[in-house]
Amino acid sequence: MQDYIRRGSNWESIEKNIIEAHDQGIKISINYTLQALTIFTLPELIIWADTHNLPVAVGLLNKPDYLHVSVIPQHIQELAFKKLSDHELHANEKVKNQIENIKQLIIDCPPTSDLFQKFLNYIEWYESKSSLKLKNLCPEYYIN
Repeated sequence: MQDYIRRGSNWESIEKNIIEAHDQGIKISINYTLQALTIFTLPELIIWADTHNLPVAVGLLNKPDYLHVSVIPQHIQELAFKKLSDHELHANEKVKNQIENIKQLIIDCPPTSDLFQKFLNYIEWYESKSSLKLKNLCPEYYIN
């Protein structure tokens, strides 16, 4: 999802640089912005960061409103919640606590699906200049 959201970036290169810096004793922390596009990929990042002993801070995106977590319809939010819960089952205590906090963020953002179409319009515009497609990366957004 990193390469999708930040067009031109390369997760493998970013990951290599983070690990090299961390191994050299440089303090690294991950600041993650929870938004409509990242809600499904957060569990993997938290587990990856924990594997490398990196702290993760999660903030909630507020603007633009069509990328806020609340634009995701209830049935899709429930899929994200389930994915978080599934990861929580196999996680250590630290990761479980982080996932619980994220689940609470989702609960605190009831769906306002009137913006979901604006979200989909944005995706269509964004993808007109990209070979990466959200439908391939995260098909959950297209489940009715």
